[in-house]
Amino acid sequence: MAVFRVIKDKENPYVMLNKYFVYDGRLSLKAKGLMSYFLSRPDNWEFYSSEIEKNCKDGEKAIRTAIKELETNGYIERLLKRDSNGKLIGGYDYTIYEIPQNIKSDETTCTKEEPKRQNAYSAKCLSGETPIRRNGGLLNNDIKLNKDINSSNSSKGNMEVFKHFEKCNFGLLSSMLIEKIAADIEIYSKEWVMKAAEISDEAGVHRYDYVKSILERWKASGGIKEKREVKGDANRRNYKKNTGESKSKWGGYKAPTPKLKGETDTTGLI
Repeated sequence: MAVFRVIKDKENPYVMLNKYFVYDGRLSLKAKGLMSYFLSRPDNWEFYSSEIEKNCKDGEKAIRTAIKELETNGYIERLLKRDSNGKLIGGYDYTIYEIPQNIKSDETTCTKEEPKRQNAYSAKCLSGETPIRRNGGLLNNDIKLNKDINSSNSSKGNMEVFKHFEKCNFGLLSSMLIEKIAADIEIYSKEWVMKAAEISDEAGVHRYDYVKSILERWKASGGIKEKREVKGDANRRNYKKNTGESKSKWGGYKAPTPKLKGETDTTGLI
């Protein structure tokens, strides 16, 4: 069996890291290397994709894969970026943890040689590329990712849908709900999902399972044909009976047939 020995350069500065991720068998060497790179920097250090690529042989795709791996295993938390009023403004906020957040606390017990540190590293993602700052005189490991190296074009394209849900009084969207909406956009189309959100809002129901049921009914019937269920519907029906009000404007409306992922959308709303 081969033996590897480490020869250290004691004249150069060292980095103190929590070793938990180093011995986490769920992570690839690529993800561990990127995690080491993140945690080696001081507090409030600003990272850019170009900087990371400059300091390693891997390209942008490999870096994005490593970030996704760390996110899946609980070392990185990703949330849509919001302004001070809670409105979506595009991009993502990242938080990086030395100890993964998706495991039980008793699994993170550390020995004397491996002190447990619960520091979280805030990583805010901004659009565009700007010069790397010097970041002198900083102490901890709070980092900012100033380019969205982990978002896809589809996520950016869906931003209008997420904002539409907030306008329809669904409140601030959780990460889980955002993932559900994005998945259904691929299945049903943006138009269907946004229209279903409007109908749910008018019905006074702000649960996504209600939106999902509307989408499933439309798919089964081949289009948007049903009238909207509005809050106080019984009174509304009586009003229609007395005034002869016409049927809902959505009656007879047929949205484009949902396209499968990868197909070109050649139809429009009728």
